[in-house]
Amino acid sequence: PLNPREFRIISKATSELKEVSPNEVFLLIPTCKKNSRKMEAVRKTWASQLNKYGFRYLFLLGDPSLETAQVEDDILIVPCADDYESLLLKLSLGYKFIYQNIDFDYVYKIDDDCYPDLNKLSRDILPQLKGKQFAGGDVHRKGNSMNNKWHYGKCSASKFDKPYQYNVAPFDFAKGGYGYFIRKDVLPIIFQMNSVFKKELEEGVYSPEDVRISEVLSYKNIKPYSIEKYSFSKYDTSNKQEYLIYDIESEHAFFKL
Repeated sequence: PLNPREFRIISKATSELKEVSPNEVFLLIPTCKKNSRKMEAVRKTWASQLNKYGFRYLFLLGDPSLETAQVEDDILIVPCADDYESLLLKLSLGYKFIYQNIDFDYVYKIDDDCYPDLNKLSRDILPQLKGKQFAGGDVHRKGNSMNNKWHYGKCSASKFDKPYQYNVAPFDFAKGGYGYFIRKDVLPIIFQMNSVFKKELEEGVYSPEDVRISEVLSYKNIKPYSIEKYSFSKYDTSNKQEYLIYDIESEHAFFKL
């Protein structure tokens, strides 16, 4: 069985048309130090079952004191701030590290407040990735309105409390709250923008991670494929319907599923 904390560092070409198996999907879970209790809840619940299916994973944190990325146990720490506005840069730095150091075919970015059904993920979702470069469970369509003030009050400084440049989606984007998949060979398109992302942060420009990543990929005409059966819901103990993903606000609720 694969140990999710062991890396297979092997260089090989990605086949565009082969079936995707769990051991070819690497989960990257962005979080932050202040969410350490939630991170531990993830470890003790669904992340503890990843090895059973063959998935591997790392949590993703930022530390501005670092010069280079490093791995500590099941945490990848990249050299950037660990605040709300730095999520885009943090993810892009994380993508660069795993691209250069780990063997996989797809990265699955999933937030630390999500609780996935791993059986449904393996059975219903992975087969749909065959041949896809970019796939999202919740695709926001071009022309639909979007909240360009979502970040207000969440960033570390008031200089970021400016409306994002779009309030109507100018392209389809994969909403990041419930996760999305990116094929490995696509990742350099994103992390080659790292210097741009850094400069924007210095200038007080906030970019929603999911919107901006979809925008960067759209430059290469890569649009998010909408995954079927990717059901999701806020966690509610009175809700008896089963979903692929539950959105959980409190770490204590992880142990109720």
